[in-house]
Amino acid sequence: RIVNLSYFYDAGLTDPDQLIERYRTTTTLAAELAKPGHEIHVVHRFLNNALVERQGVQFHFVKDRFPPGLKPWQIPLTLHNLVASLEPELVHIHSLSFAAQAWCLRTRLNRACAIVMQDHAGQPMRRFGGVQRQLLK
Repeated sequence: RIVNLSYFYDAGLTDPDQLIERYRTTTTLAAELAKPGHEIHVVHRFLNNALVERQGVQFHFVKDRFPPGLKPWQIPLTLHNLVASLEPELVHIHSLSFAAQAWCLRTRLNRACAIVMQDHAGQPMRRFGGVQRQLLK
């Protein structure tokens, strides 16, 4: 079971179908991974809660109380509870900017679950850059 996780969302996208269409690379990769039988879940923070299935992939959209871009101290527990409930073997997190959130998620997951964080050329927050580097170790 693989979870593809995004902490950021674009507030200009108000419908799950818009987000699925916008992030075509993620959705295409997820569909290709599902073809040989992998269970794939794409999990996004979003304006509203929704569950959509496309090409054998479950797309989970999770609403929380935070703005689209999270600060290091903002931990989306509803999102983490959903990810933990899926009992993934691998979690792929988009962006190194969410190291604090990833560290908190790690505490909720089975120890055998691997976490991979992908850099999308984001810059760590200046004030918290050192903290992020420590959390990524």
